[in-house]
Amino acid sequence: MIIGIDIGYAFTKIAVNSHTGIFPSVVGSPETASFSLTDTHRIALETDDGLVQVGQAVLDQSRFVSRPEDRGWISSDEYRWLYLAALSESTTTFYASNVMVVTGLPIAYYRDDKETLRSVMLGEHRIQREGRKEQRFVVTECRVIPQPFGTLFSAAFDPNGEVVDPDLLTGRVGIVDIGGHTTNLLSAHKAQDIDRETGSVDMGAWDIVRSVKEYLATCTPGLAPSDYDVIEAIKNKSILYLGEDIDLTDAVEESLRHFRRQVIAEATHLWNLGEALKAILITGGGAHLIGPDLLAHFSRHKNVQVVDSPVFANSIGYVRFGRYLEER
Repeated sequence: MIIGIDIGYAFTKIAVNSHTGIFPSVVGSPETASFSLTDTHRIALETDDGLVQVGQAVLDQSRFVSRPEDRGWISSDEYRWLYLAALSESTTTFYASNVMVVTGLPIAYYRDDKETLRSVMLGEHRIQREGRKEQRFVVTECRVIPQPFGTLFSAAFDPNGEVVDPDLLTGRVGIVDIGGHTTNLLSAHKAQDIDRETGSVDMGAWDIVRSVKEYLATCTPGLAPSDYDVIEAIKNKSILYLGEDIDLTDAVEESLRHFRRQVIAEATHLWNLGEALKAILITGGGAHLIGPDLLAHFSRHKNVQVVDSPVFANSIGYVRFGRYLEER
């Protein structure tokens, strides 16, 4: 069994076979609704600290919420619980042996943190999830790669790990991966990163969330939306306040203006207008925010695109890379 897991500061994404899944990267106390007309999807895990809730149910019900946002979070209990929840979401089977997990790290952290992350993910994991029998996963192999390579592999390999676009594996490719805290710009040649043409911008989609949240604190007093409520407000360019929709178009645009300038400036510094690149792939959750601006900036390039399913592209590529390794 091969599982692609992309644990981000905002969302945890999972890919296995043709299935993808996603849940918010939050952990909280296990409160539940006393009455509901509909069934809710709840991830609650028995841990040494008692029952903890993970994902959307935390945002809906938990009184106490934990969401670390520092580099060291890969060694935290919260990260481990997100990982166990991702394993549990990947299958309902009670026992999975010889599991390969493929995952990624931001470029800036890759060299120093990859072995730490492997140690978290390897080994036997017993998961007692509310409403299920105990699940047991034996992870015998864990491949950690720089995150943007996931997008490259999702485009270069088919679901069986067969090469469908050899030019992407042999040519020079630029990837802009717009994440929650950082935007990674990777230049790869022959599926190897080119250090002098690779960099990152210390900004991501969460910076837009914080900026809009500060605006709402002034313009909609008493509202106090969660970060995830603000994400939805940014998508819709509006938020409900005192029974009416408040237009956020100008506030969102003002926040995006600074973000896009920094990303475009770094891309230009590294790649000019992409003259030497075979292709430019735009990916990540933030691709919906500034993807059109990057397309406009590289408009003279004949092969620049926002990839299909940019939110899941890395996790899908992790699985396809795993298939490629398995076949060989």
